Amino acid sequence: MELNITTLVNGIEPTDFSNSIANSGLQNIGEITWRNACEYFEDHDLLVGSENREDLEDWIRDFGAWDRDEIKGWTDIEINALLLQFIAGDLSEYQDAEDRGDLEDYLENQGGRLYQGDDGSWYFYVGC
Repeated sequence: MELNITTLVNGIEPTDFSNSIANSGLQNIGEITWRNACEYFEDHDLLVGSENREDLEDWIRDFGAWDRDEIKGWTDIEINALLLQFIAGDLSEYQDAEDRGDLEDYLENQGGRLYQGDDGSWYFYVGC
């Protein structure tokens, strides 16, 4: 599943949604970024709706951290918030690589989840 994330690329600060204690200095950064990700969808459309939620659930389950029943119990906002955190993490890594001047190496080795299409739009690939 390919998601057009151009609005996110142009409109969010990735570290608001995906960050670390080492980077932020905050012990509760996980709670903060999770809350930010959930609250984002109070004012914005969901990235994934009911028509393709099952694909997203399968992709998340393949990480091995959550089982099918646990994922099925998540609200649409929670599953989209987790997706937003993955996207924000990749965007942060992209920006860091760009700042270091090794963007080409990053794009070659990051697995292809985040990319800019020929149409100029940005996409995130959920491998399913």
